[in-house]
Amino acid sequence: MVRRLALSLLTLSACRAEPVAVAPEPASFTTDPEPQPPPESPPQETAEAPPPNPTELLVAGASGVRVVDLGGTTLEQRSTTPSVAARWLPGRERAAVLGEDGVVRMLDRSGGETPLARLPTDPPCATDDGTPDEALGLRSDEEMWVSADGTAVCIWLSDYPHDMRSNLREVALRLSDGTLTQQLTLGGSSCGAPEGPGRIAPCDAPPLANTEEAVPSPIGGLTVSQSPDGAWSQVLVGSMLGDLLHLQYVLVRNLDQSIFPLPHAAGPWPTAVILSTEPDLEALVPELPDFIAGETEAWVGPHHLVLDQTLYIAGERIVDLQGDVAPP
Repeated sequence: MVRRLALSLLTLSACRAEPVAVAPEPASFTTDPEPQPPPESPPQETAEAPPPNPTELLVAGASGVRVVDLGGTTLEQRSTTPSVAARWLPGRERAAVLGEDGVVRMLDRSGGETPLARLPTDPPCATDDGTPDEALGLRSDEEMWVSADGTAVCIWLSDYPHDMRSNLREVALRLSDGTLTQQLTLGGSSCGAPEGPGRIAPCDAPPLANTEEAVPSPIGGLTVSQSPDGAWSQVLVGSMLGDLLHLQYVLVRNLDQSIFPLPHAAGPWPTAVILSTEPDLEALVPELPDFIAGETEAWVGPHHLVLDQTLYIAGERIVDLQGDVAPP
């Protein structure tokens, strides 16, 4: 509140006496000024943490969560909690991590862990003989992702992968406060458990791992992606649908169309395969290792391809990352 002060002026009428002599004031003495505090030092600048490196890989496995460089060398151990999957959050300063214990945690760059929520992994119904059905869990890498607006972690929990599943529960976990919203979308009919249509906001369908259009390859098969440096082509040469969709890839060096198989085992870069006719390619396919559709599949560097838990440094070597790799 602002106070207003009114000043009254008093007019004084008085007779003025004759001026009288005034004794001179004694000489004044100067005194030292009051001591002043020293000027404040300018605030010391603290060293800022380096910005996140987009080429660093975040790997979650039995040994915890590690940051790995494009050569496959571990740079730092972010967590020792055994984990199933990790996903970068916007800005790559933090990550959402699913532990083997079913708890989703927030992990920051300093290694701090904040538990958010425990996932509902109990099956919705019992089997015909009354025993519990298979516990629900994350069955495919592509079924854990961060919502497009960056506010939630989205997870599909099921009893088996893809076409084999009989139970599916969709979960949206809000990052700001750990609020968990869930909806059973498959498996409740046998015991009357309510089912919903799925797609809990803000979670939409899982993002596509590869948005490039597949085109016929000169060697046969389909070119599904090109390395960022343009030197290599990822070519799908075989697929088989059984309980799961099995995919077989080779890498082709664009300079001379040399063909390289992609073994799972770590080691030196394989020797090129010489194919002179299309039947040669057909004969090669059964010998190639296969990858399961829905696992991590991404170029993470100029000529660095991740398929599931293996890093292929094209033309150099193969590295077993021993864990789930967060998509870039």
